[in-house]
Amino acid sequence: MQTIIETAQPYVSTVATAILGVLTAIVIAGLNTIKVKANEWINARTTESQRVLLNKLAEEGFSLAKTVFKEADGPKRRTWTTKPSKNPLARRKLL
Repeated sequence: MQTIIETAQPYVSTVATAILGVLTAIVIAGLNTIKVKANEWINARTTESQRVLLNKLAEEGFSLAKTVFKEADGPKRRTWTTKPSKNPLARRKLL
């Protein structure tokens, strides 16, 4: 019986990897469709000057977030979330 499992293992792994690849492609296609629809919705409801302003605001917000992340020891704080002993959410099994 063990030899059948050992023999089938490469085939099962290949099929599982292929299924995961197909599911990933479907998710990416769905996200792209949502992106296109969101862009169409924004374009239909805003003027060119409003879109430029939104783009500038988004760029400034991203720059601010990067700066605050670095100044607040973001990389060190990110490791805090992976240590269950120090993370209150993980201690309560919420994370």
